[in-house]
Amino acid sequence: MIKKTKIMPLALLLMIIGGISFVGSLLAGHPDIAWRAYLVNFLLFSAIAQGAVLFSAMMNTVGARWSGRLANLAEAFAAFFPISFVLFLGLFFGRNEVFPWLHHDLHGKEGWLNIPFLFTRDVIGFLILYGIGFGYLYYALWFKIGGSDSAKGLNRIVADWWARRTPDRPYRDQ
Repeated sequence: MIKKTKIMPLALLLMIIGGISFVGSLLAGHPDIAWRAYLVNFLLFSAIAQGAVLFSAMMNTVGARWSGRLANLAEAFAAFFPISFVLFLGLFFGRNEVFPWLHHDLHGKEGWLNIPFLFTRDVIGFLILYGIGFGYLYYALWFKIGGSDSAKGLNRIVADWWARRTPDRPYRDQ
């Protein structure tokens, strides 16, 4: 089992290796490989983060009692949302490698697949998707630690911030 103190340096090391591999592939004249790997990793980790938050929302919706700590862990994946959004914006720089249709005849789909419209609608979609995720997380945490007097650390700061309002309890808690 890996100790907690060794996880962050290991993760940082892996990120550095990935960054060096990406830049090395770009400099070696293989931008197509670099940007495709970037896209696959962006899609994979963004989907994992969204799926984890969706899992927590589903467990909360059905009132599953067995998933307490697992749902809490799943909510932590929302921390990847801002990183994912910045990574999506980075795809703009690799658009020529990621979107192969840019230099081909699109047979009437030029309006739908042009880069400004494509990125604009995707940015709007990500903002909505991540906004809903953060909205869910806000209220999920509000119900968990909103009125807790025993909270410590960051939970205490958040609990004090929410102390001005009383959360609306779901009908099953009344």
